[in-house]
Amino acid sequence: MNHGLPRAERLFALVTTLDSRRGKRPAELARDLGVHRSTIHRDLLALQGLGIGIVSGPEGYRLLRGAYAPPLQFTVSEIIALRLAATAPPVNSDTPFAPALKRALAKIETLGSKQTGAVSARMEGRMRVELQSSAQYGPVRKLFVALERALLNQRRVAVEYQALADSTPQPRTLDPYALFFRRHGWYLAAFCYEADKVLTFKLVRFHSVEPTGDRFHYPDDFSLEDYLAPTWELIHGDTTFVRVRFAPRLAPLIREQQRHPTQQLEDQPDGSILLTVEANPEELSWWVLGFGPEAEVLEPPELRQRMKDVAAALLEVYRGA
Repeated sequence: MNHGLPRAERLFALVTTLDSRRGKRPAELARDLGVHRSTIHRDLLALQGLGIGIVSGPEGYRLLRGAYAPPLQFTVSEIIALRLAATAPPVNSDTPFAPALKRALAKIETLGSKQTGAVSARMEGRMRVELQSSAQYGPVRKLFVALERALLNQRRVAVEYQALADSTPQPRTLDPYALFFRRHGWYLAAFCYEADKVLTFKLVRFHSVEPTGDRFHYPDDFSLEDYLAPTWELIHGDTTFVRVRFAPRLAPLIREQQRHPTQQLEDQPDGSILLTVEANPEELSWWVLGFGPEAEVLEPPELRQRMKDVAAALLEVYRGA
């Protein structure tokens, strides 16, 4: 008998015992593991709660065929990395992924030793991903789940979506290609039949999502990485080469970031730095404006004039302040 086995080791021993062609009754399991039958019943419920398939029959309890795989071993660093990923705000706030992540993390941590579990718990408050999501997904949780299922099952959906420029939600038919998190929010890349092209949709702007019953073919040549590559952050459209000069104080900040695949940097004698990039000028201008007078658009002339106009408008707004 295995008197006094720690619970984690007892659960592992129970799974190993159940992984046989012949079932075992609770009395047999209790005798083999040196515990009371009530403990066996609690352990069986715990294993089922972890998603391990256990069935009962005339001969007793046994594992479902294929329900058991060789045990995985996780190091402290691996469990910490998984905890960091699973507790990051973009996926662990009020998105549909949060409950599943908590369950998955609990399963993973049961596979570690007492030492790895203790270290992981100790580091919980000391290492954290603080990439914040400003959107509230609670009100659209069911729609989030519906889009996730449509994506996984390649099902076409009929939606009502209210773009920023729309006064009311508009009907659209979509083939969901990818869900992704970018710029503080979750988005859907989908083929839109009304626009006859792939577009980006912000999840919090969906008002309804209904499957049409039709299945779509996921295009072999679609890549989310390639789809987003031309954008500065999110917006697709005409691109052009833009040159921006940043003040010496900002040079180290600009130098340490690779914001775009076409980005080129040139250090200047006065300590300033020039950024050259091929991007959508309108979207890029919003980023440049955030640096105030320490960022100057040099080219193209149209964008430089736009920045002058914005500066003049701001001056007018604050003139009487």
